Amino acid sequence: MRITIDSVMELKPCTNNWPRSRVEAWFAGRKWANFKTALRDVAIPQDDRLWLAISLMDRRQQRLFSCDCAERALTRERELGRETDERSWNAIAVARRYAAGDATREELAAARDAAWDAAWAAARAAARAAARAAAWDAAWDAETKWQIEHAIKVLTK
Repeated sequence: MRITIDSVMELKPCTNNWPRSRVEAWFAGRKWANFKTALRDVAIPQDDRLWLAISLMDRRQQRLFSCDCAERALTRERELGRETDERSWNAIAVARRYAAGDATREELAAARDAAWDAAWAAARAAARAAARAAAWDAAWDAETKWQIEHAIKVLTK
């Protein structure tokens, strides 16, 4: 696969951020023999390079790439001592099976819904914990301010 200005423009990048003139500047007259070289050498911001790489993938490759990224994030959480919900791991496994043709759309949808439920449950728990911590911090701060003021009164009596 060769990457050309036209092939990038066919991917329909956000034209406000990626006008043809910007893509032409990236290429600056260079021609790459293959997309691997181009993705490593093209002089564009990292986020744009990632968008381009993902846009060049077919749906199966995108699904497997997403599985790799999700698995990496879950593994990092585990390494930090925060065990993640098994539904998230299951969703990755089902998505991989789907990419291989070994799972149905229904199985994929069910696994995705379960993973979303797990993510929302984790988000709610994190939000509650953050709210409790913020309330505790605010209460502690208020109490400390009162104690300082009270100590000043005691000292000035």
